Amino acid sequence: MKVVAGRRGVLRTFALTMATGAIGLASAAAEPATAAVESALTPPGATHLDALKKRLAQAPRRRNFKTVPMILNNQEQWDHEALTEVLSYRPAPKQVWDNSDIGSPWLNLMRNALNSQIWSFKHPEFLTVSVTHGTALLALYDQTMWDISSPDWPERSSRPIR
Repeated sequence: MKVVAGRRGVLRTFALTMATGAIGLASAAAEPATAAVESALTPPGATHLDALKKRLAQAPRRRNFKTVPMILNNQEQWDHEALTEVLSYRPAPKQVWDNSDIGSPWLNLMRNALNSQIWSFKHPEFLTVSVTHGTALLALYDQTMWDISSPDWPERSSRPIR
């Protein structure tokens, strides 16, 4: 059997072109897909939960602290508007978790509680909140945070801190 290298090259180029086109289509459709996924994650009939999500999205966030005291004694030292919204959420039941160990199964336990309450016990307005600190906090860092902790971060980063 005689292999024609030119034909393989054409097929490779065609495959790469198709893959690049598929990536372009996927990225163009990413924003509507994100909205669809977000609405699919909220159970039907969770009107209070949807309203809470909107209020939390509008609540101001403070991320410009240079230092903070050991004991916070002024509402301006934390995101008190968002915390007030969560604490005043009325539909029952709700659950708060205190997670401090990255090696524990806290994320799976929270997910199981959430799924049981919403789908098994039919509480679509169920709210679960995590007070995450200690080594468990490392699980919440995104790539930007890891980039910032790198010694050569200012030279490598083009995105501002939010």
